[in-house]
Amino acid sequence: MMVIQEQRDNPRLNTYLGSSIKEDINEKRAFSIARNLSTTGAYLTSKKQIEVGSILDCTVSIDDNSISFSGEVVRKLDDGAYFGYGVQIENIDDEDRKRLEGYIDSGFAGTMASLEPNYNKDSSAQSSVSYTDGAAYDINFVQTDGKESRLVQAGFPFYATVEGYDFTYQSELVKSQVEELRLMDWVEQVNNVIFFGPTSSGKTHLAIALGTEAIEKGYKTTFVTMSELLNLLKTERAFAHNKFKLNRIIESRVVVIDEMGYLPVSEQEANMLFHFISKIYGKASIVMTTDLTNEQLKESIGDSAVMNMLLDKLTHSVWLRSLIN
Repeated sequence: MMVIQEQRDNPRLNTYLGSSIKEDINEKRAFSIARNLSTTGAYLTSKKQIEVGSILDCTVSIDDNSISFSGEVVRKLDDGAYFGYGVQIENIDDEDRKRLEGYIDSGFAGTMASLEPNYNKDSSAQSSVSYTDGAAYDINFVQTDGKESRLVQAGFPFYATVEGYDFTYQSELVKSQVEELRLMDWVEQVNNVIFFGPTSSGKTHLAIALGTEAIEKGYKTTFVTMSELLNLLKTERAFAHNKFKLNRIIESRVVVIDEMGYLPVSEQEANMLFHFISKIYGKASIVMTTDLTNEQLKESIGDSAVMNMLLDKLTHSVWLRSLIN
């Protein structure tokens, strides 16, 4: 049984929104996820490590708008994969506060309406409703629309565009292939793209640039490294936020998997990876980067039969396997 509580003077909404944080004015922003919002505080998760007492500059993406505030980290949780931060809001613009209040109010009202008749709108100042696990409405996930939200939630380690890629050392064929990929026909046909080439050749840049193009065209896109994907597959049952991230990947139309084959993969991990690829096969287009040939990928784990099946899935509907110099 799950319980939702409303404090009327300060409603709190469980959500799942892309956001960014930075501790120092001179540092780059780090990706985070806002999982809980109120007008006085927020709960954020990020891979960045920050100490209690620090002041954070936060930007939360809601639809095509951004809400900015700063606040003190008053609570910190560490589960080994991500850090969770309870942030007490200390400084927020009046217009941003109104946007935040409007988002929380509309989201809470929608949640309550979806749970009727259990919710009594005329209840007293503090009330609670409950619903059984497996209910159709998932209060922990709020779908957001808009390019900015998709871009933040994609989880790219950096922003990249095709225009920003240096084609000086590439053949005209590679450039023309990338230009063709920008049309997104391969996404419509649920095909895959594999960028193969040596380290530091710009494979990740091109993969992220394609992901950015997909977002521009309205496709839900998620970036994940191979090591992170394996960690999510192994820990989804232990950590709720890992399951959220994995579900987002599964629900995406374009999945960018970076660094395939960079680390040795055990037989168990290969099986998990095969089942994951099978789950999204025919539903999502995969953009993969690797510096290994097919034969080298097969040799990266002990059970080549599993890797053979995995590669068959990936290459059966490949649109382009491009050698990046």
